[in-house]
Amino acid sequence: MRLQYPRWIFFGDDLAPRDLDEASGSIAAFSAQIEVHKMLGIARYISSGIDSWDYIASGVGMLSRDAQHISMLSIFGDPLRPIARGSNDLDYALGSISEIRDPGLLVTLTAVTVLPAYVSILEFISRRTPIQRIREILSSIAEQEARDIDAIATMISGRYREDDVAKTIEERAVILFASAAAEESMKIAIASVALGQHVQISRAQEVLRELYSSIDERRVATARKIFGDSDRLITIIRKYGLSGIGLC
Repeated sequence: MRLQYPRWIFFGDDLAPRDLDEASGSIAAFSAQIEVHKMLGIARYISSGIDSWDYIASGVGMLSRDAQHISMLSIFGDPLRPIARGSNDLDYALGSISEIRDPGLLVTLTAVTVLPAYVSILEFISRRTPIQRIREILSSIAEQEARDIDAIATMISGRYREDDVAKTIEERAVILFASAAAEESMKIAIASVALGQHVQISRAQEVLRELYSSIDERRVATARKIFGDSDRLITIIRKYGLSGIGLC
């Protein structure tokens, strides 16, 4: 199923960005897709009958920050001009995991797979790009999202068995690839904005090796925060993640 995204995001053929404006728009759209998914998951979870006011308050705080993030990202899109091209791969993958009936399991899967990749991408770009406006916005979002991962890890720790989460991820392994923006058009977008100039796919491949390694490692670290020495889950992450498909 397709989630409901802001109207400045558009979907079409999976075309590579042709310039820096389109590259920035693609990154903004990709980021907003994740923010929308996270908001819907957290909203479902805190309304599902959890028994801690502190967790409810934490979840509401996340929703407020995520809405602000989408507003910040909207400056890179234009509802009247199609530059913020959404990721079809990500849209499909998010729709797939959004069908998980248990909202806590959905949030756990998101925390282990989607959010670590998201933070790694934002940090990778913000630490390298010479474009000040992008650097300031993405670094601010990355910092808050990293804190949210820790908050979610505390919120869901001990509520689910590692085997259940590993099985769910294995059934929907496409999320490991799609949330890492590993399709060609997103590779070009990320590398172009990170370098401050439009690049071709061959150059993008060279630039992004470090990013893919950091995504896998952050996913593993998050799994350990929630499940301790989670051998099976870590095996799944490495088997079906970016290391497993040879991107790093």
